[in-house]
Amino acid sequence: MADVRVTVTALTPARLPAGTEDVTTQALGSAGNPVSRFRRFSAVRLTNPNHYPVHVRVSYLVYDKPPEGQSQQVTSLTPTGDLTEVPADGHTDLTVPSDAATAVDRYSNGPAVSIKAYFSQ
Repeated sequence: MADVRVTVTALTPARLPAGTEDVTTQALGSAGNPVSRFRRFSAVRLTNPNHYPVHVRVSYLVYDKPPEGQSQQVTSLTPTGDLTEVPADGHTDLTVPSDAATAVDRYSNGPAVSIKAYFSQ
């Protein structure tokens, strides 16, 4: 592990109303059926519980397995698709692009992965 120093040069917050709820993710198999995020998947279902459409980006994160008492760290972060609009009170399925599919293949059945949707513009 190495220490990392970051300098923020610009910040543009996403415009969201107060009380905005997170968009949830569900890994989908090749037939469109829900599967565990720990298995190989070919799409991600994004579900928006808000009463207005939102724009998100999605990342596939892999975590290390630290010794007891130490915090878990991300060891690999792979963007999964482009900016995606998720309709109000609805969902959309995002196909995993080939570069992200490579990461999913490499880390499936691993000890700690997650699929995160985050608001963006």
